[in-house]
Amino acid sequence: MAAIDDPPLTTGLKPIVGEAKKVSLEEVDTVKLPLDSYLPTNGENATLQRAEAESINSCMKKLGYAKNPIPMLPVAADGTRDFRTGWFVVTIKEAEKYGYDSPPDATSHRRATKDNAWQKNRTKVQDALMGGTIETFYGKSVPDGGCLAWSSRKITAGAPLGSTTILAGGMKMKASDGNFAARGYLEMQIQAVRNELTLQVEKSTRRKSLAKSWSDCMARSGYHYGSPVEAITDKRWSGPVDKQERAAAEADAACKDDVNYLGIMTSLHTAYENSFIQQNQKFLKKLHTEHERWLKNARSIAATAS
Repeated sequence: MAAIDDPPLTTGLKPIVGEAKKVSLEEVDTVKLPLDSYLPTNGENATLQRAEAESINSCMKKLGYAKNPIPMLPVAADGTRDFRTGWFVVTIKEAEKYGYDSPPDATSHRRATKDNAWQKNRTKVQDALMGGTIETFYGKSVPDGGCLAWSSRKITAGAPLGSTTILAGGMKMKASDGNFAARGYLEMQIQAVRNELTLQVEKSTRRKSLAKSWSDCMARSGYHYGSPVEAITDKRWSGPVDKQERAAAEADAACKDDVNYLGIMTSLHTAYENSFIQQNQKFLKKLHTEHERWLKNARSIAATAS
């Protein structure tokens, strides 16, 4: 099967924006958008991660290096749907406690702790074998590109990544030939699309009108910002959370609820994503097919290792 070579098309869209339903900020974690259905599940990510760890560790053992094997890390929530950060959403309850700071994420903390422990024990030899910067190790040939690339080739066998170029917010991300982890690739594709669509949403008349409504509301509470990003990035909030920051964040959240910020943002992004999906059926189908092949390979790797 050929590699994914065509970047998604985000030009010439014809979004149809419907009437926005009222959505409370407290519902931010339940927001669903059309492209969510193309993202991998928690279980699928765990399958790819296990196969990645198993194949890399197996490769390292065959070379005679069994120290500090790659651990299985806790998997984050399904897919990439962090509308809290992307849409600058802080609920009133969170604002009262954390100001503009994000609430603690237990899963991310556990994942970072476990990963940091592994990173701390990495050696130059391990890095060289994983990255393929040496050709032989005690008489044994190191795979081209190292054990990382070898693992990637096993997982993407039959559906290679090739030289795909992803356009994301004006930036190009290029996957090198067979040397790019399958895990996270689908999310990167979808997030790249969402970055492009967000730029279009931000330029829309409806989005500008929403920003003005929010700004006018904030002004009535004594805060003068042109947009939510200006409020959350105010230099006054760069230090530890204090009473002033919490008050500003509370006013921000109240105004977002008042102008139906989450409802309108959901309606806008839904319209743009639906238009994108209609225009890119071939690309999305191929992306899904490739990902299914990677999962099949990953399950086979995991079964062999069991």
